[in-house]
Amino acid sequence: MVDLAIVDIGKSQTRWSAAGQIRTAPGADPARGGPLVDGLLLALEPVAHSIGPGAGTVVFVGSTALPERAAEVAELRHRLPELFGEATVYLAGDAVLAHAAAMGGPGVVASIGTGVAVSGFGHAERWVRLDGWGPDLGDRGGAFHLGRAALTSACRHLDGLEPAPDVLAAVEAHLGRTLDRAVANDFARSGGRTAEIAAIASSVVSSAGEGCRRLVDDAATMAADTCLAACTATGVARVSVLGRLGRAPGYLESLTSRLTAAGVEVLAPLSELLVIDARVLLSPAYLAESLEFGPAV
Repeated sequence: MVDLAIVDIGKSQTRWSAAGQIRTAPGADPARGGPLVDGLLLALEPVAHSIGPGAGTVVFVGSTALPERAAEVAELRHRLPELFGEATVYLAGDAVLAHAAAMGGPGVVASIGTGVAVSGFGHAERWVRLDGWGPDLGDRGGAFHLGRAALTSACRHLDGLEPAPDVLAAVEAHLGRTLDRAVANDFARSGGRTAEIAAIASSVVSSAGEGCRRLVDDAATMAADTCLAACTATGVARVSVLGRLGRAPGYLESLTSRLTAAGVEVLAPLSELLVIDARVLLSPAYLAESLEFGPAV
């Protein structure tokens, strides 16, 4: 029986499971400033301290940022054993960890939150990844896209170009203030603009108004198109949906309707992110998408 620790390094916190316990530590986002390797090791320090350097332990890490340069990989090969001793460490993208949790085998997983990232593999275990281009280039149908569409629709309503009183009401209810040019200026100056605009999506999804429903349906259609392209590429018509927006009832219903109409089976996530069966996570399909560090290298 493998002694497995599963780690999820996110932008705001690091979470991990080991010996039947789930723990958290403040985030050390490795993608935000400073050397990437230092950021990863800082995020992993509390994990290493909690599980110890025992031989036979396997640590599987899903991270929002991965080393891409050979020098970074070489540095990790040197420094990770200092943290984890005799343990073997696998480092993969967070999409790989999410796929193992939600699907656990051939199929497509759509992570829909602020952005949209769709990944999957077929029976030949060849991975495909679609979207995940970020808010400026892609993330089609994600919360930022939906929040921005709501702001645009509300402003068009104020300009007399289209009737969308329910959209304006949803936007102003979220903002807690009147939508005016001062709000536009605040968004333009904000360093957290992406998250602030994405947060508007929750009010739009929860609204029963016709204009809001149309925006939600449009966003879900965009995400469905990406999922269908991934199904075609993998040859597997199975999709599982993750993410705060993706699992929101109004959005999920719309997305599911479009996928099932195209002959795709929509499955509930197989397991929680930090309680994946070791036989699934350490299977060849997922290990092939991971960097391996430690005694076994």
